[in-house]
Amino acid sequence: MDGELAQAIALVAYGNVYLNQRPPGPAPELWNANSTFRYVGSVRFPYTGLEGKEIEDSNRTSDWLEKLRSRGAKRLWLEVSPDLIGLPEYVAATFANTGKRTITVDFQNSCDTWVQRWSRGSFDKSWTVSYHGTRSQKLKVQHVDLETASKGLIADIKKARGFTVAALNRADVSQQTRDYFGNYVKDLDEALRLADSPDPSISYYPDMLPLNYGLAAKQTSAAAAKAWLFGGMGAWTDLPANVEGIQKEFDRLAGDFYNSVIRALVTAANSPL
Repeated sequence: MDGELAQAIALVAYGNVYLNQRPPGPAPELWNANSTFRYVGSVRFPYTGLEGKEIEDSNRTSDWLEKLRSRGAKRLWLEVSPDLIGLPEYVAATFANTGKRTITVDFQNSCDTWVQRWSRGSFDKSWTVSYHGTRSQKLKVQHVDLETASKGLIADIKKARGFTVAALNRADVSQQTRDYFGNYVKDLDEALRLADSPDPSISYYPDMLPLNYGLAAKQTSAAAAKAWLFGGMGAWTDLPANVEGIQKEFDRLAGDFYNSVIRALVTAANSPL
């Protein structure tokens, strides 16, 4: 699964649990503690006021969340939108900073928008991450029902599985290709199992969501994370390079599948506590 998206999900999920605590408890520190920060050397939250000047800069998640709460923050929302760089979204997902990930902070009469940015860091901790915040007018965030997003994800996982199996069963496909890409069929089977598991675990980022997040959100997130087959060389998205004549149909399928996975992850992160 994409680490940039996983980290934004963790900030929203843990942040909302913190903002909803009654009485207030300590703010969570995710840097150097949560798996979504494992390759992050530093994190910053620079904030630009209405006059265009940077007025504060947190360098810990706990400090950032405490400042938001002191200003009256009600809730965090995650939004993901594509960057138009001339590539299909499922291909662009291979590269860093492709796809705009914004955390919207809801106040009584206004909101903040915090835009994520990753850049190369030191050798042992490869990335420096910043979330640039600005004050905005009250925004209407578009929401999708979790049940709807989950059903759409499951349907698209089944479509991707069926397409892959049919492509690999062609007579002109080598056994080596069948064996290699057959592993992705197993991943899709596991994603379907996780969607209905009583104890779902999120691949690679097991603590992406807090322990007390809802079961449905965990199931949807675990299924979507396992179904994240988008990547560079050797990923499921290389299937058309190994099976002739399927590129056009694959592009349509993979585009819909990618959007469904993103929608499911974002909806689960934004789901009610």
